[in-house]
Amino acid sequence: MIKKTLLTLSLAGFYGLTAMAQSTSPCGTDDVYRRLSGLYPEIAERNEALSKEIAAKLSTSDWSKFSKTTDDDGTTVYHVPLVFHVIHDYGTEYVTDASIVKSVADINLMFNKMNADTSKVIPPFKGFINNSSTRYIGNARIQWHLATIDPDGNPTNGITRRRSYLTKSGGDLSKFDQWPSSSYMNIWLINTFSSRTGSSVLAYAYKPATGDVIPYWDGVISKTNGFDQYNTLTHELGHELNLDHTWGGNNDPGMGCGGDDDVDDTPPTEGHPPPGSDGCGRLDYIYDTVCIFKKNQEVGKVRVDSFKRPDGTVILFSSNSTTKGLIFKNRTASTIDAFTFYPSDTIGSTYKIGLSRNNVLTDSITVVSTVKDAAQTVNVNFKMAASDTSVNFKLFFLKNPGALRDTIIATGFKKGVNGSVFLKNSEDYQSDNFYNFFYDIKFSHGYFKLYANDSLVNYPDTVNAQNVMDYTYCSLMFTHGQINRMRAALTSSVGNRDSLISESNLIKTGARNPLPSLKPKAEYSVERGTNGSFQAGELSYFLCADLGTSETPFNFVFRNRTWRAATTGLNWSFSNSATVGSSTSITTVSTKFATSGWATVTLAATNANGTDSFIAMPSVYVADPATKNPIGYYQDFNDATENSKWPIFNYYNNRYKWEITNLGGTYDATSIRYRSFDDRTALKDLVNGDPAGDYDDFFTPAFDLSGLGTHGNLNFMYAGAYATNNFDLMKDVLEISYSTDCGGNWTNLKTMKNAELQTVGSVPTTTREYTPAWNDWKAASIDLKSGATNIRNSRVFFRFRYKPSARTVSGQYQFASGNNFYMDRINISNNPLSVNEMILGEKKATVAPNPTNSNAYVLFSKANANVSIQVLDVTGKTVYATTTKVDQNNARIEIPASYISAKGFYMVHITGDDNLRQTEKLVVY
Repeated sequence: MIKKTLLTLSLAGFYGLTAMAQSTSPCGTDDVYRRLSGLYPEIAERNEALSKEIAAKLSTSDWSKFSKTTDDDGTTVYHVPLVFHVIHDYGTEYVTDASIVKSVADINLMFNKMNADTSKVIPPFKGFINNSSTRYIGNARIQWHLATIDPDGNPTNGITRRRSYLTKSGGDLSKFDQWPSSSYMNIWLINTFSSRTGSSVLAYAYKPATGDVIPYWDGVISKTNGFDQYNTLTHELGHELNLDHTWGGNNDPGMGCGGDDDVDDTPPTEGHPPPGSDGCGRLDYIYDTVCIFKKNQEVGKVRVDSFKRPDGTVILFSSNSTTKGLIFKNRTASTIDAFTFYPSDTIGSTYKIGLSRNNVLTDSITVVSTVKDAAQTVNVNFKMAASDTSVNFKLFFLKNPGALRDTIIATGFKKGVNGSVFLKNSEDYQSDNFYNFFYDIKFSHGYFKLYANDSLVNYPDTVNAQNVMDYTYCSLMFTHGQINRMRAALTSSVGNRDSLISESNLIKTGARNPLPSLKPKAEYSVERGTNGSFQAGELSYFLCADLGTSETPFNFVFRNRTWRAATTGLNWSFSNSATVGSSTSITTVSTKFATSGWATVTLAATNANGTDSFIAMPSVYVADPATKNPIGYYQDFNDATENSKWPIFNYYNNRYKWEITNLGGTYDATSIRYRSFDDRTALKDLVNGDPAGDYDDFFTPAFDLSGLGTHGNLNFMYAGAYATNNFDLMKDVLEISYSTDCGGNWTNLKTMKNAELQTVGSVPTTTREYTPAWNDWKAASIDLKSGATNIRNSRVFFRFRYKPSARTVSGQYQFASGNNFYMDRINISNNPLSVNEMILGEKKATVAPNPTNSNAYVLFSKANANVSIQVLDVTGKTVYATTTKVDQNNARIEIPASYISAKGFYMVHITGDDNLRQTEKLVVY
């Protein structure tokens, strides 16, 4: 591909990509390409191969004359299957199917030159390319279609939806549910990009080479706020077909004139930062000529020292000629900006220099000499229109009291700017190659392209700011060169672009079929509401059963979110003796439940093509308003009936969640843990999903705290670890909140975060899932009367919310910096509790951990002068015995692992003063 030349006599281009980032960049495509190609060198290799392939395809065109046909007659129409994936959390990003269908229609208008606003294209680009029958505005003849057959062969409207918190921290890890990129062009819609991607980014795409190496992320991803404005998706699909921005391969317009998009008919430009609104009224954008007609820009020198004798001296002689001069032809709009001459008369002499066109004077300047027999530079502004080869321009003296010129015949002299300015021999001497008084000439030029010999195309000298690939928000067109480049990329195997348009794929995806008549896809969201009215704040998944009084003012509210097809009827059904209250419409239902426990809410959506039913998972939990006396109550997560009263919510149904486990506890082997461990490391294994932004809850039953003493405390044991020893990456958060109005509102009680959640002395590796050892456990005791907090209500619920850390990126690899976090022995007391007190509960002594696969310990609630420990195996044989003193509170006596190495059951007899007689069963595994 011939590079775009701005101003050339030396043909030394000044092209380069700036690395400086803009504060606002609606498109992040090039940043993504640059980052990933740095990690995957094969991306750059594939891109180079594709560039050569496209250049070879385009080289068959006669660019100087263009096609003899008119406006691409007979060009094959390419059809491409599309699929949209709406990644949402039922916010503003939950765009309608109709808005997506319209966006596809708008894309097709632009790709097929059917957009009505082409009437606004400025005159230089509205008509034909000079001396051709080809129009500047290109018709790509590419038709995009929502697929009608999904990868499993089922009918579809080409739209999928998935609820995910990653809609608010979008990027490659948000690209859920991709359909094979060799068969479908995937487009993801999200709410917001993550700070890692760039919060100011509106959208980005994968160029073919990137998609070829990383096919599982290939496609366009865009914020819904703007995806259907200013041809955002059309712009990104241009990148998918290997178009650069008009200023070159970076996301930073306005940073200089050094870029090139490798498209012949997009004039040089530095691009335009987003104007913030419709840029069609910005004449400084639309008629920008900064990079095309660069004033005082040296484009080459004709130097007198090209004619030095072998000994280094220059032979010049003085002449008073007003007939000799520099004669040249000018093929494109140009300006002489400066030249040098050598006055030989006295200082202060007056010279007059003119420019003629076919011997008709067009411009002149009077110069007073400031030197004698030395170089004097003259700055001028001699403009010349583009002219054919029959026209001669001449730079000569109208008044010449004496100036120096060459005295020898030189060979191989510089003849000018190839394709634009051609210097001729002296008019008087056909055999001499004199410069005839004028040296170091500086020309500046408009935009032209040289192709072969004397073949060039003189393009407009105004940038194509109304191009889809600019940022002007006035995108009205692709150029002819761009559509040829896109079509060439679409017929390449790089990135499987050619497979998209293959006949077999079009049949398999149903791309050319009309959208089928489908039954609706039923779906609803849980909202926050009271008595049927929506409220701001957290969604209400947890509320009390109906008390029939003002104590339970909050209703569960469900909103219809059915999609894929219009409905003729909606049918709601509710478990748990629900009473459906007021509703704003059939699409919004407000209800209370009389029976506690998990409730099932079913929505059936119907139309002529069938019925679809939906049950949210997780559903809502109806809390029992009956309260527990907290004193003496311990939650060890070992009783299934009791566990059912502690509901766990995995809101996004993913791998990061609270779960009851038997892998370790304090009193026994059970506890509850937040599992954030993730052993995936390579990007190829981590197609999507990131803990950042996730949160999950578990709730307690109601406690009556009205009888607590002065120093009530919420207590629990906890153990945790990270998969990193970098404190800056320890970002997990545990939020403990309480509600006194049956879950309607929650108040933060305590936040534990970062390294505070780590209890281990050494950091586990990323390949090992953390399970706590006995000495990893720590006690937490949270004051329920501290400062303004005085929780003494008769019905109090507690909520434990965990927020895991984001994944950490290191080269091609990513890892979750969090590991597992455990909680156990949750209880409420009148005073802070120590570790032993929390484990012992009401007992005088106990054995922990139990079960164990290592040492065990006998724990005591108070001092005892004489204590005997006897450990018997299942045969009744004593395997270990000791007698000692417990001379301080919370003491413990070790049962060494070497004595209980055999797996099985043991009986531990504990005797001592104060009528201490206790037997505990110990399990060793």
